[in-house]
Amino acid sequence: MLYYAHQRFRKDFLEFVQTCYLEEMATARVAIETLSRTEDMLAGVRGWTSQPVESGDLFNANCVPYWPANLRVLDIEIDYNELIESLRHQTDLCRISERKGTIAFLPIDTGHSEQKGTDEIQMHVWQLAPLSATLLRLCDGKRTVGEIVQGFCELEKAVCEVPAEKVCLFGLMQLQKDGFIGISSCPVVTEAEAGSNDGETAIVSWPSPTPQTGNTQQPWPPRNAHVMRT
Repeated sequence: MLYYAHQRFRKDFLEFVQTCYLEEMATARVAIETLSRTEDMLAGVRGWTSQPVESGDLFNANCVPYWPANLRVLDIEIDYNELIESLRHQTDLCRISERKGTIAFLPIDTGHSEQKGTDEIQMHVWQLAPLSATLLRLCDGKRTVGEIVQGFCELEKAVCEVPAEKVCLFGLMQLQKDGFIGISSCPVVTEAEAGSNDGETAIVSWPSPTPQTGNTQQPWPPRNAHVMRT
């Protein structure tokens, strides 16, 4: 019985799902694969904290947007909102619409966990609109606002007859408002990169590009997660 309460069981179970169940038995392959990848994305969720990010002026073309350390982003092949509703109501996972999308996870700083002396954490789960996902990917901590606007304009000429530059600036302001990006006065680097960088930089704890498994046994977001669209 202790085995099933240990993180080794979680690791073994996910390995079974990813290497055996998905290949040989899954009828709702895309849905199960998304749940498995989400579990990896949420690895160590109890260790996440809602960290403040540097605030700057987006209209300064030399400022650098970057992801906060506790942001996690995942590209998926299914409608995530439908997936969560299917899990809640125990409906057929095979009936969920398959479409490319992007989801993002951000913890909510409620202060309750510290007051209660627990490591419980709440989070928002966002299903990003395609333009928001594209813009967020450009905010790599290296590009300035000016370079992001230029890159976005090369990808999108106009949106509903609104110039791409205005769409980009508005989108950056919305991403900053929602907590998806911070604004630094200079390029940011990971702590691992800091030793080899002699120039002016802002050092941050950058999200791992390949999430590793942690110690949570839920292959889906916590029940108190909120799914939103942006």
